[in-house]
Amino acid sequence: MIIETKNYEQNIFLLNSYVIYFVESMVTYLVNMYSLIRFKK
Repeated sequence: MIIETKNYEQNIFLLNSYVIYFVESMVTYLVNMYSLIRFKK
């Protein structure tokens, strides 16, 4: 039971890390696209 709980918490931590990485990547991508569109005009 204790081992399962530990694995569950570890999975939550990994999931949070992945979500944070994904969000940062999306923000970076959007900022780059916005910059390109602005400089084209």
